Amino acid sequence: MDNQNIFYHSLYNEEIYVINGTTKNQPPETSMEVKLPDKSGLVANTLVVVGSDHQEQNDFLSKILGSIGLGKDDFDLLELDHEATPDQQQYIDQHPAKQIIIFGIFSNIHLFEGLEYYVVENKSSHKILMTDKLSDLESDPDKKRKLWKELKILFND
Repeated sequence: MDNQNIFYHSLYNEEIYVINGTTKNQPPETSMEVKLPDKSGLVANTLVVVGSDHQEQNDFLSKILGSIGLGKDDFDLLELDHEATPDQQQYIDQHPAKQIIIFGIFSNIHLFEGLEYYVVENKSSHKILMTDKLSDLESDPDKKRKLWKELKILFND
């Protein structure tokens, strides 16, 4: 079962059948160590912003990102408390990411002001998707479906 099917399974909680695909006896390794990126190496096209309480949902985050084809070297992860420090604000403003995915509310970041949940929006030179916190998403199938729909838009345009 590939990473995309693992995420489907978390959405629908039903058997997943792969047609014309190869299957393996073991599911792929989906957990990845997630850490604050080195601010000097801004190279990833995707920035993922999470709350400081995301550690319990690392596997879920890995499944989401894996389902859209992002490996651990394909995105930068920024962990924030409710409000960003001036350094974090500057890091977000200067990040060259084409896509930004926000899991939660970070009230004092001007780039995120006025965004609607589960709608891909163009702001500055970024496509931004704001969603609920990972802990809220993980237990709500409707929110997972909305997220999946918007992720396809975010990464297929």
